[in-house]
Amino acid sequence: MPTLLSYLNVSNASNLQADSGFVFQESLLAELRELGWDTVLVGPPGIGAVSASRTIEIPVPQSKYGVRYGMPWDTLDAELAALPSAPDALLVNQPELAVPLLALVSRAAGHRVPMGVYFHYVPVQAASDGVVTFDPSLDDDGLAASIWTRQVEAACFADVAMIGSTYGRDLFLAATTEPWRLADRFAIVPPPRTAGDEHHTEPAVPADPDEPVTLLYNHRLYAHYGTAELTDRLEALAARRPGAFRVVVTNPTGERSAERRRLDPSIDRALDRLRTLPFVEVVTAADRATYERVLARTDIALGPLRENALWNMAIVDAMAHGAPVVAYDRGAFPEIVGDPSMLHGGRDEFLDLLAALIDDPDLRRAAGARARARTREWEPARIARQVAELLSGSRHRA
Repeated sequence: MPTLLSYLNVSNASNLQADSGFVFQESLLAELRELGWDTVLVGPPGIGAVSASRTIEIPVPQSKYGVRYGMPWDTLDAELAALPSAPDALLVNQPELAVPLLALVSRAAGHRVPMGVYFHYVPVQAASDGVVTFDPSLDDDGLAASIWTRQVEAACFADVAMIGSTYGRDLFLAATTEPWRLADRFAIVPPPRTAGDEHHTEPAVPADPDEPVTLLYNHRLYAHYGTAELTDRLEALAARRPGAFRVVVTNPTGERSAERRRLDPSIDRALDRLRTLPFVEVVTAADRATYERVLARTDIALGPLRENALWNMAIVDAMAHGAPVVAYDRGAFPEIVGDPSMLHGGRDEFLDLLAALIDDPDLRRAAGARARARTREWEPARIARQVAELLSGSRHRA
């Protein structure tokens, strides 16, 4: 039985069950075990209590830059030495650490271990004609260029580089100086679907035609997700359709540490504003069961206003429950939604589309059925088979 060591990219250690990276890993690794892999997950303290894999717990820096530039290497080295057998393959979900992790794991194994790197994000906002614009959310003190250099390095050293969308691959290659060198290393591997009927066992609640339509915003509330602009639009929609809808806003980051709140206070500002709106309910889904119940009671879901998203697992969650998703016609959203009638290019289109969906239950149901059917493409077993084939091919080449 081959052993896979997977290094988690954690951005929400205080609420792991709502961390997209952790949810991604749990679903993928569970299916890989069904395919005959032994899985070991490296993550922050407490991960052993919520993960079904064997785990290695290491301290994780609090800042978004700390997790990209360092780790307790000696601690991880000692933990690797204690494993009953050396890993046969390495899956790195924090690309900036890929090369030093490869060096450490290969030394522990006594030979070069095949490595797959998954790019959940890139610090690039746009790239065209050799000009790269970095994502401001990862460019404090000009650090995005350094993060990008490490990501390109990771792609160069990886046996296979995985990314969720064609858009993401094309953006990555457009931002490199030698795209021809990396093009054949990339594989499009969307995250597995992690919500839907098979995860929700409670009976469905029939919609009450006299109740307001429920809109869901189940994304992080960072400024760079367009939270302020989206809130402006929802207030305008409420003026158009007073009392016709309510908005449920999940807060997946939960209780953030004082350090993370200091580093990025935009979530606190967004919550303060949202809680003043009478049509908004803020919900903290501290576990998957609570989150599934929220999804099951959703009529329409909203995508964030991001231009450079490589994928969005929260959109797929809503689609899997049969909710149509109104999404921005940018980034990977058209690939995910797959329904041009549910895309908008700006404020007026957004408001008109939502008003039509609120007013017409038949339109909602038809769009929701198309959305649910589309998520079959991302069933966990299918995605795991693809990853297993990529990792097995890398092992055979090594």
